[in-house]
Amino acid sequence: MFTRRQFIKGLLAGMALSALNPLEVLAADNTGKPILVAVHLTGGNDALNTLVPFKEAAYKRSRPNLAIGAKGLLTVDKDLALHPGLNRLHERYQQGRVLLIPGVGREDHDRSHFRSSDIWHGAGNPGGDGWLANLGLRMNTTPVSIGPSVSRAVACPDHPPVGLVGEKPAHFPAQKKLQQVWFDMYRNWQADHSAGRRLKRSAAVVEELTTRLESQMAGARLLYSFSDDEFGKRFEMAYRLIASGFPAQLLHLSMGSFDTHSDQLENHAKQLSRFDAAAHAFLENLKSLGRPTTIMVYSEFGRRVAENFSGGTDHGAGGLAWIMGENVKGGIHGHYQLEDLRDGDLPTVVNYRTLYGKAVAASFGEQKSLALF
Repeated sequence: MFTRRQFIKGLLAGMALSALNPLEVLAADNTGKPILVAVHLTGGNDALNTLVPFKEAAYKRSRPNLAIGAKGLLTVDKDLALHPGLNRLHERYQQGRVLLIPGVGREDHDRSHFRSSDIWHGAGNPGGDGWLANLGLRMNTTPVSIGPSVSRAVACPDHPPVGLVGEKPAHFPAQKKLQQVWFDMYRNWQADHSAGRRLKRSAAVVEELTTRLESQMAGARLLYSFSDDEFGKRFEMAYRLIASGFPAQLLHLSMGSFDTHSDQLENHAKQLSRFDAAAHAFLENLKSLGRPTTIMVYSEFGRRVAENFSGGTDHGAGGLAWIMGENVKGGIHGHYQLEDLRDGDLPTVVNYRTLYGKAVAASFGEQKSLALF
């Protein structure tokens, strides 16, 4: 049963759109407007088997069953190589369009998915506004969240995000019961009631906007197909939203299940390969739209250096992130400290806020990144 309080909370985003003209929103020319896409590999991606220190004795010693041998690895320098499933990422790295950031994280880390994600998403302000929401406020643009739930990274009560939850495109509202509530709750209010007029206007705008958006997303042209898995579906929804004409410049995507406590070698390889294919299709499709795009990939923490007894690794600290795009100055920023562990974990050598700053600078320029924190 929907309560009035629950309904009004859900209506806030609609009220934020109440001044928009749906025709103008989706017909505007967004050519040339840069896009930043933050991708959360949920669960804690294993840094050491993604960007592999294949010559390190400590790596091989700590992972007698999980260490990946040099054969098949995609080298980026004399000591580091990417996982074989990231061949498209490797191609972009060779073109100078990928910045790899090993050892990224928080000095005050803990091993809780929820706590760590909350701190990352709030840029050190857990429970506060999301870092992408704050950036959206400064840029006067609405951030978009795509995933199983709306990310805390875009959360802000004064600047509501657009959330596309699940695997279906935008539609108004998903549940008939809520739709009925939307239109009937204020049916008997006086015609001149200011709040009633605004609420009804919000409902009408959101309905028209999402109806048109659904149609235009469905009609977006694909030059590169997306795979029918979680990674492909998330990136395809993001591409279709952008191609529909929606003025998105800040997007957050959540995907994957990188909490590899067991059977890691096979599961991790599959997920990296699926991410690689989906991100490649996304960037290639976007070329036709003339929208310079930067993708920042991160996880809430890395994993323990030593393997466990279940063929996997447990929650750790220092991790790996990367930034990719046409405006990215490629290379490696950071390193692994395998001979100087912190309670069995990789120490943090690059603060996660530095990662955010570099991603924003690549997308929108240095001035925007200086005002982040």
